[in-house]
Amino acid sequence: MNRMLAGFVINLMALQFAFSQLSEKIDIFINGGATMPVKSVVGKSLSFPQLNYFTGTDFATNILGLTSDEKNFQNYWKNGFNIGAGMNYHLTSFLTLSANFAYNHFEFNKNQLQQDIATAFQNPGVLGLPFNKQGLDIYEGSVNNYELKMNALIYFPLRTIRPYLVAGGGYLHTNQDPVRINYYDEPFSDPLNATTVAFYDEIPGSTFDAAVLNAGAGLLLQLKKNLQPFIQAEYNLGLTKDQNTVTYPIKLGFVFSL
Repeated sequence: MNRMLAGFVINLMALQFAFSQLSEKIDIFINGGATMPVKSVVGKSLSFPQLNYFTGTDFATNILGLTSDEKNFQNYWKNGFNIGAGMNYHLTSFLTLSANFAYNHFEFNKNQLQQDIATAFQNPGVLGLPFNKQGLDIYEGSVNNYELKMNALIYFPLRTIRPYLVAGGGYLHTNQDPVRINYYDEPFSDPLNATTVAFYDEIPGSTFDAAVLNAGAGLLLQLKKNLQPFIQAEYNLGLTKDQNTVTYPIKLGFVFSL
């Protein structure tokens, strides 16, 4: 019985020692920040199915003067935000492996589309109609990016302030909500116009799954052993079909040692 008890105590002590050794190599982190949309298959070709039908032409190309452009993602979606979390495993004092999740959100820039529609209305060579800003409602259309990635971090041999390089890749899921457009202008908005102009349309949404690659640099401040703030800037390349998706996230966060 005494031997069994002694064996149990020894095994417990060995387990505690192993865990303490492992915990010194592992920490967790959280972060948040801003993300700039650069280009994407999202919004590359803006489509107006109902208006195409009623006008008998490609509304985006022939009325609004839009072309298929990868930078529509930058022009028609606002700078977004990101949040994330993950875990680091320190192989050496200079090399770390990281597993992380990131969420990026971009709101549709309805002011840009409103300006495009207003210009088409007021141009005599296009529609030549009075435009009632109050009659136009544009809503939804957000883009949400979800990322699961594995990264390698290489730290420079400094003490308190530690610059580092980061690179890796993983999985990207992109979801674009439909953009809904509603316009109604009664004749009383312009005494010289006796025509009611009303339409509804919906720019279709889309979903993409792809591999994602990233590279960047950061700065870690070792102020305390268990709480280390950091700032990191990245280049994200989503290998989405027909057109790559590029974003620039900037992250502020904290590393917590176990």
